[in-house]
Amino acid sequence: MSNRSLAVFLSTALLSALVTATGKAGSPDGIILTYEEQEAGVEAYPVRILVVPGYLRMDDGHDHDDFILFDRTSRTIFSINHEDREILVIEHSSPGDGLAPLPDLHLGIEKTAAENVPLVAGKTPEIYRFTAAGEICLEAVVVPGLLPPAVQALGEYGRLLAGRQRSTLDNTPEEFRTPCYLSRYVFAPDRQLEKGLPIQEWDNSGYRRTLTDFRDNVPVDPELFKLPAGYTRHTPGR
Repeated sequence: MSNRSLAVFLSTALLSALVTATGKAGSPDGIILTYEEQEAGVEAYPVRILVVPGYLRMDDGHDHDDFILFDRTSRTIFSINHEDREILVIEHSSPGDGLAPLPDLHLGIEKTAAENVPLVAGKTPEIYRFTAAGEICLEAVVVPGLLPPAVQALGEYGRLLAGRQRSTLDNTPEEFRTPCYLSRYVFAPDRQLEKGLPIQEWDNSGYRRTLTDFRDNVPVDPELFKLPAGYTRHTPGR
């Protein structure tokens, strides 16, 4: 995306909705993020992220559909499938779990200049390009200092998944282990989060994620963070 088209995006009514979103910035209780996500050949779909102390939940915006629950205390991810009454359990990988060594990926971060960027919740968005071995892997618009508890929870979630990927990297075909794949999904999954909360990110594969709304310090039903009883649990590698 060019700087000019990005500036156009940041000037749309979508961003206006973000600017006027209610809530007290920085509260750790009841943060709700709503993204629109798209992949190549797939229609855009909603992703709702709920963050409360100790938990992060991802779903499609409907309380009773399938969801992912991240227990931040036990460092465990649960993926719930209601139709099959199953729960996939992904546990934290410790350093002793045979992790693949860190390769030299020649990681780079470039900050892109942008003029006339509207504020989001009183903060100025920044634009970054993340590279590995000289290849552009991801571009993102982030807002530094916006909703730190959500940024922290998303980072913990991404690092846990990356640790699991690293512990099973031998199962990934060699041709897929490109510098961009290794940086984004295995060794440096949270580079954009280190800069702030992403309000848009994209790559050249057709992937795009756009923040369409956020709410802070709002009531969230605690039942949404409970696992259904009686479901069969499966843990990869066991």
